[in-house]
Amino acid sequence: MIQFAFALIALAAGLAAGGMAASIAQEITGRPPGFAPPFVRPGHIIASLAVTALIGPYMLFNEALAAWREERIGPVIVATSGAIALGWALACGIVLVFLAGRLVAPF
Repeated sequence: MIQFAFALIALAAGLAAGGMAASIAQEITGRPPGFAPPFVRPGHIIASLAVTALIGPYMLFNEALAAWREERIGPVIVATSGAIALGWALACGIVLVFLAGRLVAPF
């Protein structure tokens, strides 16, 4: 049961941190996050990886929803993208909870 609670906390942390970062990025650039410049640039690989690691779930789902609205992909692909985005957010949340735990109790 404790593992389930940890997974829910990690998922919530990943979604919250990614959502805040995506909102800040959208306010700065004036565009929704996506896998295109200014968020992902070939000349700035490390910065692009850092941005994509945190707001990647939102970028993925935004791109999937945009493609679905334009009827380029079907609902199964959108659902799959949503599942991948949730898994990605869970992974980010696990890292964030681990780092927060290390800040509180470094040993």
